Amino acid sequence: MSFTSVEIMQRAGLYVHIPFCTTRCGYCHFATTVESAHEQYVSALLTEVKSISSAPPVRDLIYDSIYFGGGTPSLLRLDLFERIVTALRASFRIDDDCEFTIEANPERPGGVGEHAAFYSGLGVNRVSIGVQSAVPSELVALDRRHTIEEVEETVALVRGQIENVNLDFILGVPGQDQKSLALSLELIRRLGTSHVSLYILEIFPETPISRLPPSDDDLVASLYQDSCRFLANSGYRHYEICNFAHPGRESRHNRKYWNGSSYIGLGLSAASFYDGIRLTNTSGFSSYLADPSRDREMIHMDRDSISRELLFLGLRTVEGIDCSYFENAFGYDPATRFRKDWEELMDLGLVVKEDTRFRIPEEKMLLGNEVFMRFL
Repeated sequence: MSFTSVEIMQRAGLYVHIPFCTTRCGYCHFATTVESAHEQYVSALLTEVKSISSAPPVRDLIYDSIYFGGGTPSLLRLDLFERIVTALRASFRIDDDCEFTIEANPERPGGVGEHAAFYSGLGVNRVSIGVQSAVPSELVALDRRHTIEEVEETVALVRGQIENVNLDFILGVPGQDQKSLALSLELIRRLGTSHVSLYILEIFPETPISRLPPSDDDLVASLYQDSCRFLANSGYRHYEICNFAHPGRESRHNRKYWNGSSYIGLGLSAASFYDGIRLTNTSGFSSYLADPSRDREMIHMDRDSISRELLFLGLRTVEGIDCSYFENAFGYDPATRFRKDWEELMDLGLVVKEDTRFRIPEEKMLLGNEVFMRFL
């Protein structure tokens, strides 16, 4: 991460939300649908592309990352996927060295593995696969339908065309313990992909998984620390609370959310940030199909709000925040302005100071919310 390089912040990212899923997982709270209105959705999406790409601040940006998230983007018909990519390249200034990620589940047959050559041909150079667990009982608890054999087959097929692969896993699944975690960590070791994301399960009211007994917080913290040690010993660099990568394989796109870069979100519930403006699209599927700009929320952020947001987002990273950046960009030194907060956080062991930089120690990262709330 870099809070010292203005050049990185001048490169923007494009996020495209594809909401379609075969079934809705029991823990999911994202804007997804099992409807099959692919053509209608893409038509609305292309309308949004045409509209937002003509706005002067958006039009003038250079984009060096594209991220198709969801939902399950790999479920979208291939010809429709190509239509979207063609429209993006015609409408936005895409850098030649663009990182292009697509999310996928390890579904077979007919999944991302079988179509890896097609995606690669369109410029996709990174695939993020939702594994979540290597334990059958945990997959059942999460309403996931795949098998570990499908995961292994999918990863092998994808890497035959696209070398840069991320695997998503979830910690805190009901019933998970050190023994079952070891099976997931062994799968990570065996597959040896370039990037791993470990997300802590968030249980939202009225989701099916909320009916199961939640995992103990101390157990989840222990599983997280075990995972961090394992990944470090396996050659992964921990660079953000939930993200680990081989050197040079950190997610360029995701870093934009933490370092103040501009990003444009397209599709259902997608968010954008540029020129001090935050836009959030409607999460209503029928509303979006009728008019992508309908019920869109717009917030004009002042410089102080932006700086505070950058402060806590930067603290999500292992490097933390550099106070000299804030002095240059916003005209104040966070060490001075928030002296009392820093002193209290350091006394609690939640933050350490190194020269002009503050960061959260790795062993305290799961307590990050106690730090972030100071700056909201």
